[in-house]
Amino acid sequence: MPIGLGIVAALTPEEWDIELIDESFEEFRFRPADLVGLTSFTANAPRAYEIAAQYREAGIPTVMGGIHASMIPDEVTQYVDVVVVG
Repeated sequence: MPIGLGIVAALTPEEWDIELIDESFEEFRFRPADLVGLTSFTANAPRAYEIAAQYREAGIPTVMGGIHASMIPDEVTQYVDVVVVG
């Protein structure tokens, strides 16, 4: 599991429900959410974009960070609502 999302989850107020999903260990299925955070390496960025598209179509905001988003933010902004760099 990428550590960045775990850190964000740990810093989130405990009254919020957080669910971390790593497709290396668990098959993705759409789940209702108020906000979706994504991270990816460049090799699996297209899959992250597919997942983001599902949530954006449902009107759920998406955020993406991580090495790929930090290196190519102009590309990532085409697929998610907010890009976190650094």
